[in-house]
Order: sequence, then structure tokens, then C-alpha cells
Amino acid sequence: MLDAHTHRPKRTQGLIEIESPDIRLVREGNWQPTGPFVLGLHPWWIGQMAEPLETLFSWMEHPECLGVGETGLDKLISTSLETQIFWFLKHLDLAKTYKKSLVVLHIVRSWSELKPILRQSKYEGKILLHDCQASAGDLKWLETDERLWFSYGSALKKKTSRGFQGFLEAPAGKVLFETDDSGEDIENTVRMGLGFRPEVPYAENSYRFLKAVGYPCVSGKVCADPK
Repeated sequence: MLDAHTHRPKRTQGLIEIESPDIRLVREGNWQPTGPFVLGLHPWWIGQMAEPLETLFSWMEHPECLGVGETGLDKLISTSLETQIFWFLKHLDLAKTYKKSLVVLHIVRSWSELKPILRQSKYEGKILLHDCQASAGDLKWLETDERLWFSYGSALKKKTSRGFQGFLEAPAGKVLFETDDSGEDIENTVRMGLGFRPEVPYAENSYRFLKAVGYPCVSGKVCADPK
């Protein structure tokens, strides 16, 4: 079973979780990896910690580090989009410099700003749109970018939302599920998602995604058979 993005890993047997720790805790020495993770300066924490790049540099070569994130754009916070874009581009450069195969994005009401960045970026790895809230209209251009994967969690509980309508239109072969900060069991989230879209080949998607981002599967069954 794959949890594509979580802040509260359980690390139980048979569960693969990609953790996104709070960089502030990492900086303070209050976090240590217990499995695969990505690390980045969340848009919410811009300006709230000293020397974030140095912290990121120091973890990029850790064997459990799969990539960079979460980073991105959020129009609901007070930090200017110009500043957020600056840090977003820094994260993409970091992923390219360290040859990381995954960037995790937090995008809130900023799809029009994301579009030119994705088009101009020369980053060649995979990009996970975590807790994807893109509308069905946004999906029409997002799904043309082969780097993108679409991860769903909270949108599954909001059937009238744009994010849920986008979920129904997302390419079945690129759909993943996550718990984010909810603390819920990923099994329930996957069951709910597949209840709405039984055609999603979640086991196959999980295997292909993990392989693409360089997760060192012990056996094919571990990655390919999330029940």
C-alpha cells in the first residue's frame, strides 16, 4: 500500500509512505528519517526560519531522500506570489542540481501561475500535485505534462468541490492517494477513491510511480500489490 504524501507516517509493515517533514523541526534537530521522505520549504513557512537552503542542502544526499518538497504556490497566504515563485524556482534548481527524481507541489488557487513555470522548467523528474484541487478545466492542460502525477485525499470528501470534479477527470493511470496531515488510514482513503473510480489501476500506478522516483523496492510485490 502506498501513501504518496504524509506528514504523519505510521511506518507499519506493508505500507510505503513518502513523508514530508516540517522543515522547522528538521532545522531544530527534532526530526530523523524513518523511511522515504522529501524535504522542502513549504510556502507557509517562507520567512519563518533562517538559512532554509543550507538545511535543504544538508539532507539532499541522504539515502532515504527521494526528492524536494513540498514547495509551490498558495494564494490564501500573505506571502507575495513573487516571493513564493522565487522559492519555487529555487526548489526546482535544487532538484536538478542533486538529480532528484521527485518534486512535490502544494498549489492553492494558483493554477494560472503554475502553467508558465511548468512549461519553462527543464526539470525532468516526476512532479506530484499533492492534495490536488485542480478543476476539470485545469486538468485538460495539466494532463498533457508527462511529468505530473495527481494525488488525492481531502477532495474525496467534498463531492461538490472543483477538486473532486477534477479527480473524476484525472488520467486514471496517474492517480495516487494520500493522507497528508489527516492522520487517517490510507486504506480508507484508497477504498473511498476507488469506490468513485474503480477503473483506476492503483496497484500498477503505485509500482510505476515508486519505480520512477527511485524507491528501492525489496520485491516487486511490495510495490505492485497495494491491497
